[in-house]
Amino acid sequence: MSKHIEQVCIGLKIRMLNSAVGRPQGRGKIERFFGTLNECVLMDLPGYCIKGKPASKPSLTLAQLEAAVMDFVINNYHINPHSATGAAPVKMWAEGFLPQLPESTEVLDLLLLTIHKPRKVQRDGIRFQGMRYIAPTLAGFVGEQITIRYDPRDLAEIKVYYRDEFLCKAVCQDIAELIVSLKDIKSARSAVKKELYGQIKQSQLFLRGLSQAKKTENITTKLQEPYSDHKVPASSSLKLYRQ
Repeated sequence: MSKHIEQVCIGLKIRMLNSAVGRPQGRGKIERFFGTLNECVLMDLPGYCIKGKPASKPSLTLAQLEAAVMDFVINNYHINPHSATGAAPVKMWAEGFLPQLPESTEVLDLLLLTIHKPRKVQRDGIRFQGMRYIAPTLAGFVGEQITIRYDPRDLAEIKVYYRDEFLCKAVCQDIAELIVSLKDIKSARSAVKKELYGQIKQSQLFLRGLSQAKKTENITTKLQEPYSDHKVPASSSLKLYRQ
């Protein structure tokens, strides 16, 4: 079970009940929505799988998939009358549904952000995912343990909390004007590692070939030397103190 989902449910005072394995009747509402999503959106997108095999070549990025789903939800699902209620879902939400909300929308936003394990404030800021986040407020908290919350879709800014209270927003100056997701950073790291591994492998192959050539050269040299009965005493492997 996702720890993040558990934290959100605690904040919204929701009690989680796991459905039985192999019994979709216990989660009929969300399964029905998944069916609608499959039939109205996913089946028409490239890369949709039928019996475990893609019917067409996958070509969408995660951002493009999210845009297609959100376009269907906003411009189709929300405004068309529902078969069971006879009214549009967005109308039912506005008129007759009272959601379980926290004290404010700001608290709701915080619940949806990813929480990372506690970190220590360094002299040059906060280190996270190989990047450095700074803020003037952090100067007075060097060496203190803090927690951070962040949006995985945009790591240009993180929110810093000290003893469960909001402290400040810290910014990474290297990507402050860009929208860089956690997935982008991991992909870039994997590409760099792959390139480095390739360079190491090429170096190892080169050294192996060089060593093999050296051995062949030594064997050829020994074969060309005149035969002699004189035995050269083997050098001792024991190293003396003066050596």
